[in-house]
Amino acid sequence: MKYFRYCMLIALLPIATAGRPAAALLQQQPSVDGQTTIDINVDRVNILFSVKDSKGKLITNLKQEDFRLTEDDKPQTIERLNLDRDLPLNIVMLMDRSNTVLDQLKLEKDAAIEFLNKTIKHGKDKAVVIGFDTAVDLLTLEGFTDDIEKLSDPIRKIRAGGSTAVFDAIYIATDQYLAKLPQGQRRLIVLISDGQDNNSRKVLDDALKIAQKDEVVIYAINPSVPGSTSGNDPRDRDRGDKALRQLADSTGGRAYFPKKLEDLETGFQSIGEEVRSQYSLIYSPTNKLRDGQFRRYEVKPKNSQYKVTARPGYFAPGPKR
Repeated sequence: MKYFRYCMLIALLPIATAGRPAAALLQQQPSVDGQTTIDINVDRVNILFSVKDSKGKLITNLKQEDFRLTEDDKPQTIERLNLDRDLPLNIVMLMDRSNTVLDQLKLEKDAAIEFLNKTIKHGKDKAVVIGFDTAVDLLTLEGFTDDIEKLSDPIRKIRAGGSTAVFDAIYIATDQYLAKLPQGQRRLIVLISDGQDNNSRKVLDDALKIAQKDEVVIYAINPSVPGSTSGNDPRDRDRGDKALRQLADSTGGRAYFPKKLEDLETGFQSIGEEVRSQYSLIYSPTNKLRDGQFRRYEVKPKNSQYKVTARPGYFAPGPKR
């Protein structure tokens, strides 16, 4: 009788909160004593998503069997589904301080501080504040912190002036701050801007790609309500709104467009509620290729009255070195 030794080497890379898979590999190799060793690396993708009904109310009581999952239109098997209400958050608050938001700057600052007060949990969540106009500057000089006063004080001191470099701000916030955090931690950008970029070296596609690759979710609030002097040219307003929607939709976030300044706080409140009421779904893709390509997944509720908000996919691992 021929004997085989099965060596299960399971490399569980940290599971990313917005969809980055661990490496996938199945190899059969002879060992030095002539017996066979099978090395298995398990491939998993983690999707964070929220569900709302037709009236916009968050739905938080669904189970694994209530969803269907596909990747590139091919059915996938859901391995686990949890409702994650208490995942640690790492938030970059991106504050537009350009001339285009001058009218609404005070309410913008007040709403941002209120959001941090209600969202950041001491000892668990952390945030930084970055201001941008022509330049992009870290305003909380000590970096990520859960100290609300250290976050609020630089927000109060923001003064408006200069052009708007939205795409540069997103790129820098991701590349220099969020991307350096350990895997398995939630990475969020809360962007307060009209989206009317007129001074970035980076383009929209640059901002989208780096946010997607580093699993950053972008929530955007446009403080330039109808009637303000910001973006008087309808074409500029439309261009800015389109950019904000694309940034949010392509990263699994949401864009808010308050109809009056007093609704800014409601927008922030909606963000806080959504990030605390998300499902975490885990599956092992049937496609095991390590090609570095972007793969699209779709989580569909069986109840057609429900709508899922999630990032549209993930980048597969590249070839093993």
